[in-house]
Amino acid sequence: MYHLHREQDKKALIPRLKRIEGQIRGVRRLIDEDAPCESVAQQFSAARRVLDKAFHSLAGCLIESRLGATGNAPARSRRYSIVCAITERFGGSLRLAQRPEGGLEAKLTLPKAKEVCSN
Repeated sequence: MYHLHREQDKKALIPRLKRIEGQIRGVRRLIDEDAPCESVAQQFSAARRVLDKAFHSLAGCLIESRLGATGNAPARSRRYSIVCAITERFGGSLRLAQRPEGGLEAKLTLPKAKEVCSN
């Protein structure tokens, strides 16, 4: 299991978490004050966007720590399989393709929170 050891990764994540905390407190305050549903929904939406960004940042950190750039071809292939399993566990995908100018291009896709509407 990998942990956030790099100080720069922690420093990037902490402000996002503080922002999420503030937005969730805002949601609670709006509910306590009987604010219109539209205002509460807007606050939820803003909090969800920041939470998604924090998640994507953390997933990127995890992938970077697992994939690495060193090692022989079988080791890189094994790490690529591990990273694919990680992204699939979170509902995403990772695809590599040869670039015309040489090297590889990686495309990481992670899902956004699902939109739900109930009347």
